[in-house]
Amino acid sequence: MTELHWLPSLPDIRDRLRALPAEPDAAWEEGVALANSRLNFIFTDSLDARIRRVVTGAPANLATKPIRLALLGSCTLTHLHSAIRVAGLRRGLWIDTYESDYGQYLQELSDPASALHRFNPTTILLALDAYHLTAGVSSALGRLDVDARLGEVTDRIRQIWRLAREAFRCPVLQQTALPVFPPLLGANEHRLPGSRQAFLARLNVELRAAAPHFIARAGARHIHPARVAR
Repeated sequence: MTELHWLPSLPDIRDRLRALPAEPDAAWEEGVALANSRLNFIFTDSLDARIRRVVTGAPANLATKPIRLALLGSCTLTHLHSAIRVAGLRRGLWIDTYESDYGQYLQELSDPASALHRFNPTTILLALDAYHLTAGVSSALGRLDVDARLGEVTDRIRQIWRLAREAFRCPVLQQTALPVFPPLLGANEHRLPGSRQAFLARLNVELRAAAPHFIARAGARHIHPARVAR
């Protein structure tokens, strides 16, 4: 995690972490102050662990409802938990996180008896990595095969959105795919149908276009029920 350079640096951060109050309300208040300082990943993990050890549930005087965030992905997302929770702490938000079993995001969404359904998220982050999304795509494929694969991937992601809406009526945060693949043809990459880099670029465009269409069809009240109700 990159340090947030615009936040103040605390020279006594180690001592303040060690001296975190044992009383939950005081620990939360101090935790919010520490979270609003410049933290590297070590201090982020330490602050999260210490806060969770003392503050075992959402403080009673929070101005917002607790958030239950489910991380659904095709790869390990464990490294995100503490950073997400500390980012919430920085803003006075209590965030509980859940991570699906490795690669089991679709199975957990589809199974009403799964741990995901017991967690009952109020928000879902869908993080599918580039290698997972481009499985079966290669430079040997022609345009029609690549177009068919793009349609399959887009349809699967839309299915996940539908399952989440039907099961939890909660917002889904869709992570776009990172461009991790080196180009094969440089500036002419778009001319190679089976380029994984070009495939991801096309997929991200498709997802951006599909999201507002999905919200319009599903109904805004099902995606953001609390906001519409005001």
